[in-house]
Amino acid sequence: NPEDFYQEVLKEAKESEEQIVILCDIKGGSVHTALSKLAVLDNVMVFSGMNMGLALDVVMKSLGQNLELADANDLIEAAKEGMTVMNGMTSEDDEDF
Repeated sequence: NPEDFYQEVLKEAKESEEQIVILCDIKGGSVHTALSKLAVLDNVMVFSGMNMGLALDVVMKSLGQNLELADANDLIEAAKEGMTVMNGMTSEDDEDF
């Protein structure tokens, strides 16, 4: 139950001085809706639209330091840039790949 998980993370966040970064898959989904309420806390940052690139970048960027809002926005932009669609490629088309 997302509400139960919210209560558990809320307790942890209130007791901790460490930053808590939450990655949710779907913006507006039940987990995101419940956990986004935690973003009012200074030590909690909630992302939505999580993909593997974003998850890896968040981990690497936050090693030993807290993420700032500017960092988070940069990570979102990088995750967007990593998304592509390919269709009907020929050997000429994939020179950059």
